[in-house]
Amino acid sequence: LYNINIISYKIDLKQPLKNSQNTYVSKRGFIIKLEMDSYVGYGDVSPLDNFSKENLQQITWAFEEFKISLIEKSNYEKQDFFNLIKIYCEKTPSLHFAIDIAFYDILSQKSSVSIARYLNPSSLEIVKMSSFFVKDFQSSNPHIKIKLLCNSIESDIQNLEKAFKNYSSKTLFRIDFNRGYNLNDAILMCDFLSQFQIEYIEEPLLKMEVDQLRKLKDKTNIKFAIDESVYSNNFQNLIQSGCVNYAILKPSIYGGVDKILDLKQNLRFNNVELVFSSSLENYIGNMAVINLASALKLKAAHGINNYIFYNYDSNSLFNEKSPEINISSVVGLGVTWDD
Repeated sequence: LYNINIISYKIDLKQPLKNSQNTYVSKRGFIIKLEMDSYVGYGDVSPLDNFSKENLQQITWAFEEFKISLIEKSNYEKQDFFNLIKIYCEKTPSLHFAIDIAFYDILSQKSSVSIARYLNPSSLEIVKMSSFFVKDFQSSNPHIKIKLLCNSIESDIQNLEKAFKNYSSKTLFRIDFNRGYNLNDAILMCDFLSQFQIEYIEEPLLKMEVDQLRKLKDKTNIKFAIDESVYSNNFQNLIQSGCVNYAILKPSIYGGVDKILDLKQNLRFNNVELVFSSSLENYIGNMAVINLASALKLKAAHGINNYIFYNYDSNSLFNEKSPEINISSVVGLGVTWDD
């Protein structure tokens, strides 16, 4: 009653995306195609260099083991199927996420609702999205993220001054330090940024340690966010420190949906707001993350408008200039893979 396949893909970015660790010019991944009871569900396996622990070969091996484990023509109960995914995809979180989404795609289609509404009947209809600062691209989005190269304080300040001139005084900026500064330099940068509308700073220190973060917090009123530190051994210490206001998560490389739900509860308990960001997913993975943001009722603006990176179908529910997306009419995932 089921069939599952994996389809490789490679897509080129509109222009290179550079941060302090890597330059991305294209993206490789896999599409999961799950067929069950005359329905078809899709998921995007989207590992990201310098973030993901697994590589494409490991993902392929894990998928084949999972596929072999399925007993032909067996009728699995819903939780049994999810448990099977968890067992065989524990070490490949991007695969775990993709197969979970493909199965939720089918389950929600059967109920004639979106994945978001299937997971949470009171899910958000509108998901807000921030925009990513790209040279020569103008955006009216009220939330703009800027990545610093962290080559030097002077050059970063010069680049920020040029960038800020492109936006209104009401724009809220998210500045990603990329763990590029020591404590003294981070203090200097925060002093400069204090004159602007800064929503938060991501990964402000070279060493993201609680004692260092507290010293920086004492010198500025700007809020802090963690990104890479979500995957670190001292994650729990950081969110319990009172110094962290936001946790930035790339859901498609974090793991299964249940793991993300557990993280949300943990963050809520520690008064830390969850914000989603992109692992450069294709449109399948992009809609998966959007559905999840809706289901979790995350009201922040998320860095998940991947249309700024890729040339997608113009008939989509949103485009590169959209500050939000309305998913009230979506059924299932909301998109299918053109294979």
